[in-house]
Amino acid sequence: MTFQHLRCDFLYEGDNPVSDGIFMIHPEFLDSAGSPIQDNVAVPLEGKASMWILVPQMHPLHRARIDVGTRGYFVEGSRKIGNVEVESVVALDENADA
Repeated sequence: MTFQHLRCDFLYEGDNPVSDGIFMIHPEFLDSAGSPIQDNVAVPLEGKASMWILVPQMHPLHRARIDVGTRGYFVEGSRKIGNVEVESVVALDENADA
């Protein structure tokens, strides 16, 4: 069972976690109304999450790679624990890291 504040990382589909690396992009899982799921509530097997890039210096790399439809995985080390598909990009514009 998964709960809010999971400390997994992100791997782009097609990347090798050893040679391409994984990224500190952590999920904040949302309920059906789009609000963050409470800490003591289990996360459903399917749903939505806001994703937070923890290293601002990586914004240029992710701006070049993330778009609607981008696929990837939640990972713990090199182990894939969840599938991800980007539905929208909200705050990764050119001025976000200014």
